Amino acid sequence: MQDKAIVELFLGRDERAIREASEKYNHYCMHISMNILGNIEDSEECVNDALLGAWRAIPPHHPENLAAFLGKLTRNAAINKYNARHADKRAAGEYAVSIHELDECIPDIRDVESHVDAAQLEQVIDNFLREQKADNRNIFLLRYYYSCQISDISRRMNISEGTIKSTLSRMRNRLKNYLKKEGVW
Repeated sequence: MQDKAIVELFLGRDERAIREASEKYNHYCMHISMNILGNIEDSEECVNDALLGAWRAIPPHHPENLAAFLGKLTRNAAINKYNARHADKRAAGEYAVSIHELDECIPDIRDVESHVDAAQLEQVIDNFLREQKADNRNIFLLRYYYSCQISDISRRMNISEGTIKSTLSRMRNRLKNYLKKEGVW
């Protein structure tokens, strides 16, 4: 079923919308959640939470890109579950590693709030990514949005792990400078 038709089912409050969305995007959403959580049961729960979130959000929202909408809901649910699970202990896993890598170029959100809100920070980062070459942008998103391992990105893009690491390092430095230029840092 086409995304537009699935969204129309959501808008019409037809429960088939959840089944159709799950059928089409379950694998995609599970991949996002597994990259963050590394646990099948928790990931399945996050995907179900994302589908329920879509049911609650559509309407009033009318997503243009259903995959991105469900992916974002899944990612947020997985990050919330990850944070709850790791609140009292030192974080481990690919999500923690990728977030730690960004610590050097993205300021602490508590410090940012006095200068810029999270939505503005997101917009500045989006603008930065639009200015990057497509391959670099994809590498950055695979690592920091989808929390993919370096080795997975390397295989997927047919680029050596060393090149991936150096590309990410250069992009983090460029992002830090861009944030400074935009007055966010």
